[in-house]
Amino acid sequence: IKNPLTPMKLSLQHFQRIYDPENPVSREKLNQTIASLVEQIDGLTRIANEFSNFAKMPNPNEEKINLGALIQGVVDIFSKSEMIHIFFDRPKNDITMLADKDMLLRIFNNLIKNAIQASKADGRIEIELGASNGIVIQVRDFGSGMSQDTLNRLFVPYFTTKSTGTGLGLAMVKQMVELHKGEISVESTLGVSTTFKIVFPQ
Repeated sequence: IKNPLTPMKLSLQHFQRIYDPENPVSREKLNQTIASLVEQIDGLTRIANEFSNFAKMPNPNEEKINLGALIQGVVDIFSKSEMIHIFFDRPKNDITMLADKDMLLRIFNNLIKNAIQASKADGRIEIELGASNGIVIQVRDFGSGMSQDTLNRLFVPYFTTKSTGTGLGLAMVKQMVELHKGEISVESTLGVSTTFKIVFPQ
């Protein structure tokens, strides 16, 4: 396994060899090197936190949650900051459940963010919430879809198709759904769409 600290070590060793305190170019290079190291350290800290959170997932701190209102809040945030059309089919009647609010927010933030990343520019995302044989939430994007090989490994810890990220996002989503005695599944047609489906008991 490649040591993530190696690039930082090499950067410091290289800079040590070329640094001249009297040279303005060296001072500028110093600032660039420091900025790069801070960015890498922040990234490693985030990854370490993700690993820790995944390994030490607490039991849900349950309270009565209005799912329609909670999902609407997440949709509103993403709708303001992304060039994506998000359509939430929110039922007129409130659907509530006992759940950990922070975990639910993390679940829906992750699923909607993934849907946005999978979508084309000016794309469409559909979210459905209903209660039939349990509480059912579906998040659908119309991006490039996924192959069967990707689907088979999607919830495996540390698996990712992205150039950045820890590969823990969907594994953590699955863990948090199951802590609420729910189930998560995904259906995808390559080149057409992908739908994540969560079912919580009523």
